[in-house]
Amino acid sequence: MRNKVAATAVLLIGVIAPVRNHSKLMHELLKDPLLGNKFDAPWNTHNQREDDLHAYKENLPSWMNAYFDWHADQRLNPTNETQYIVIRCLYGEKCQGLTDRLKTLPYYVLLANATQRVLLFSWEKPAPLEEFLIPPPKGGLDWRVQGTPVTNADIHQKKIFDGFCLKNTRGISKDCFHDLSTNPEWTSMKVLPVHAKGGRVTFGWAYQWDQLAWVEEEQHPQHYDIFSDVYKLLFRPSKGVQSMIDLEMERMKLYPGQYVYAHVRARIPDVLTKGLQHKFGKRKTRHLDKNGIASNDLKGGLPFRGQVKEHILSVVQNAIHSAALLGGSDLSKNSRSVHEDHALPIYLVSDTKEAVEHVLKESSGGHSRHLNESTNSLASLDRSLNIVASNWTEDILHIDYDGWKGRDPIDFYPAFVEMFIMSKAKCAAFGVGGYGRFPVRIGSINCTFQHHNDDGTINTFLSLNESLK
Repeated sequence: MRNKVAATAVLLIGVIAPVRNHSKLMHELLKDPLLGNKFDAPWNTHNQREDDLHAYKENLPSWMNAYFDWHADQRLNPTNETQYIVIRCLYGEKCQGLTDRLKTLPYYVLLANATQRVLLFSWEKPAPLEEFLIPPPKGGLDWRVQGTPVTNADIHQKKIFDGFCLKNTRGISKDCFHDLSTNPEWTSMKVLPVHAKGGRVTFGWAYQWDQLAWVEEEQHPQHYDIFSDVYKLLFRPSKGVQSMIDLEMERMKLYPGQYVYAHVRARIPDVLTKGLQHKFGKRKTRHLDKNGIASNDLKGGLPFRGQVKEHILSVVQNAIHSAALLGGSDLSKNSRSVHEDHALPIYLVSDTKEAVEHVLKESSGGHSRHLNESTNSLASLDRSLNIVASNWTEDILHIDYDGWKGRDPIDFYPAFVEMFIMSKAKCAAFGVGGYGRFPVRIGSINCTFQHHNDDGTINTFLSLNESLK
């Protein structure tokens, strides 16, 4: 199956399978004036509801819609009194990954509204945000620095607000929030940079959102209830990312809302270590390598062998099993086939390409497998599943590694492509970390199951009704 997938990719564009080794060719492809007309429905996903921005505003509180209108007016008719708030990520700063940078969007809108500032985003690391995401062309919030008087020096100034008024990870400081809105130390700054950092402080964003009803008279909706709408009013894929999305969805024959995804995050060092200890016992867990794996979550290069390989494949097998049940497959011992009318394709996503390659190779011919721990191979199950995956030539690059400076932005497209494709699925079986869960919020996916925990343990999916309780 893997050879067939790779061959299909080359037939389509000649470069999409080894995309990261062919950045120059991809640039030439994106200049093709026929590209925008080449992929119409059903794969050209940007022609769907994303263009109906009014529908997204219906669920938002009135103050947020008023802010969007005010923001648009300030962009068109700025005055000397217009002030700006810039969510920045610079090289040398710890900004965390894609999910941690973006999951606070409603809070950033709240912060900008409370301080009466025009909300902007500016990334250096790994590349300008506009390389991956752009504002909707009509009716969305234009967050780009371009077209404003904000300078590079303004963005890089040393005085910066950390973005969170936290007393602790589960509380807010009203005095801090009020101070930001009234204290001349802050209000005198025409441009207020805010650090787009994740990590520990991101645990406070949802609590702040839910507890800040004192900022506005009306009651706040739940953060998750409006996140998808806010996201789509701010972002759509850039031309390059959108083109790769359409090419990938066509190659895999994935239709929005007619597939499920199985996500496996394998390279978080402490979770992997705990998982190995759960599986093999602390005394029997062998050292991964002489240098450990502390940096592999950012740099890649996870040693896919021995106990690591056996453990990761068991996590992948459980993820596929969960996704298959979510997708309507009958995995009972008495059934030797998928129910054609109900089963959906499974889009497999992992930060370890060796694991994906292993599954695709072992599932050649459309037969899904499960792990045989004694041989480190996949033994046939009594069913066939349609498992597909993006055929990248490298592990997905973590965007918060300073060592990537100077790399072509196209090298980072796959993370955004996968995120978007996952967000269009009907159901989601996700593992640890935010990368697999974030598309659920973007796409408002209600059919979900978490198959892997932060303590390294695995959750067994029993039935569709079990996951939807």
